[in-house]
Amino acid sequence: MFIQLGGLKIIFAVMMGKGKPSKAFTFSREQEEGICFDCLGVLSFTELVYSCIFYLFLSSADVNLERILAKFQENNFEKIQRMFETFEFYRDKVWSLISLS
Repeated sequence: MFIQLGGLKIIFAVMMGKGKPSKAFTFSREQEEGICFDCLGVLSFTELVYSCIFYLFLSSADVNLERILAKFQENNFEKIQRMFETFEFYRDKVWSLISLS
């Protein structure tokens, strides 16, 4: 249902950092980058976006799955590039925390 209602456009725009966020979804730079870890297990905004995409892959089949895959292929695979940039950002954070201990 999410995909049929145009949800892919919204979730991928958020992932790419495009568009003007509403006040309800305004986060500090630390929260947006996922630095804000606490004992309550609060997810950062980035983690929420990637979790949504992950669960779309798990719950979709046939035409909907093809639409998700097509979104990753458009604009010269820019969404995959963004995912690698995010991975590298978090990898560097983990390595810096490991080197501090």
